[in-house]
Amino acid sequence: MGTLNAGAVIGRSLGIFFKNFIPFILICTIALLPVVAWVVHFVATPITFGNMLERMATLKDQIGIVILAGFVLSFLAAGGVTYGVIQQLRGQHASMFDCLRVGVSRMLAVIGVTVLTILALMGPLVPVVLVASAMGGFGAVIAIAGLIFVLTLYCRLWVAVPVAVIERPGVVASLTRSSTLTEGSRFSIFGVLFITGLLRWVGQKLGEVMVDLPGAARSSFDTLFTRLKIYILVVLVLNILFAAFSAVCCAVAYHDLRTGKEGTSVDELASVFD
Repeated sequence: MGTLNAGAVIGRSLGIFFKNFIPFILICTIALLPVVAWVVHFVATPITFGNMLERMATLKDQIGIVILAGFVLSFLAAGGVTYGVIQQLRGQHASMFDCLRVGVSRMLAVIGVTVLTILALMGPLVPVVLVASAMGGFGAVIAIAGLIFVLTLYCRLWVAVPVAVIERPGVVASLTRSSTLTEGSRFSIFGVLFITGLLRWVGQKLGEVMVDLPGAARSSFDTLFTRLKIYILVVLVLNILFAAFSAVCCAVAYHDLRTGKEGTSVDELASVFD
């Protein structure tokens, strides 16, 4: 039985991503519209001395919610992106309209898989955080063990969305099927997740350097908040870019798992859309 090659998945995903850059970015932008709306509202609303304290007091929580919402909503873009990836792998170019059509037609299944995946990840994570915070110094060990468990579980469930889009076995069965497909390849899947996470982190740090928020803090009031707004826009763009690229990686990995383990051809995978 074949296993994934993380480097090969990343390399081919980059090629597919850039060949379909505009449709995939537009699909992810539509999926992330609530996040985009918050960012536009924040950037468009003037910050004055009168409302500065009120806005800054809630800014950290708002950004946290936006990041979490971006993570959840990015799953919804995966349906249309999966279709585009499979078509590209069979040598055909999918239009944005076709990607959106497939994404909308599979939306309920993808939402169901997304909700169950988030619940499965949050279920063990919440008690681990509570126990770790109550254990003092030993809590760090518990937190690391819990994080490893959650990451392992995420690797098991990683291809559930492509399963729901292509095989359509049902919401719960999609999670079970993902666990079966990823068996023997979870370390490689972690490698893909680590590389994409590292790229996102590097992009964010480059954004921080470009905007120079620490330097802005020593500047005027207007300069500080102008750069803060630019930084939030940079984070939004990164979220959209990496939501699209992560969805491409997931679909490519699903294709490779089906091909390596079951000998399924790309034409067979694509036949469900014909």
